[in-house]
Amino acid sequence: MLAILTTFVIDSVALFVGVSIGRHKLSPKISPKKSWEGAIGGVLGGVIAAIAIDSAFNIQFTSLSAGILGGVLGVFGVLGDLYESWIKRRAGVKNSGTLIPGHGGILDRIDSVIPNVVVVYWAAVWSTL
Repeated sequence: MLAILTTFVIDSVALFVGVSIGRHKLSPKISPKKSWEGAIGGVLGGVIAAIAIDSAFNIQFTSLSAGILGGVLGVFGVLGDLYESWIKRRAGVKNSGTLIPGHGGILDRIDSVIPNVVVVYWAAVWSTL
């Protein structure tokens, strides 16, 4: 739940910040609408969201480790999104499906979640050692 909720916050904050103040393109050849400002906003949103979720659900992480995990999730979320965009560019397609109209396909909904679930899993495993 931590991975999914934090990723949704990261994606939402990145979109809002990128649309609002994004000026510097993150990777124009892969994903022309993504900005550095949006990516940084997403990472900061991830830090805040992970701390809040950790606190609200009494998860085993300390506030510091939850904040660090949120920042790492922000970075991996952006990388997952860029990777999925790169795959679509290489395949020469705009959308990865039509299941969710107007959203670029189902892969656009889970491209950040997939790596973040793996990161949270390993963070949980390593924190219990």
